[in-house]
Amino acid sequence: DEYAEELTTGLTKILVNDYRKIIDNMSMKCDNTGDICYKNGREKLEKFLIDIGFEKKEYTLNSDLNEMISYFQTIQTDEDGQGKKIKKIDFQPFVIGIKGSDEIRIIEGRVVIYK
Repeated sequence: DEYAEELTTGLTKILVNDYRKIIDNMSMKCDNTGDICYKNGREKLEKFLIDIGFEKKEYTLNSDLNEMISYFQTIQTDEDGQGKKIKKIDFQPFVIGIKGSDEIRIIEGRVVIYK
């Protein structure tokens, strides 16, 4: 169990610190250009994460912000008047549990909220 925890923690650190840049880049390119190559790349990366045991969390614009905020890196937009409502979910978070423990490791998603 200790080895599984160390391995999971180490893998998550690599994904968060290194692959996160790739996820960010692919997501922005998908949204801004609609390029099928970036869409396919993001889908393959998500499939890889699911295949190795991560679970993709699925939130919508109507989700309770307080319930979901710990799973996201947040970016605030200058548009006022929406009272911290979600403007856009750039990409969903992924979580994986540690065998024999209640602990989880998170690859944060990214959400844009109104100020």
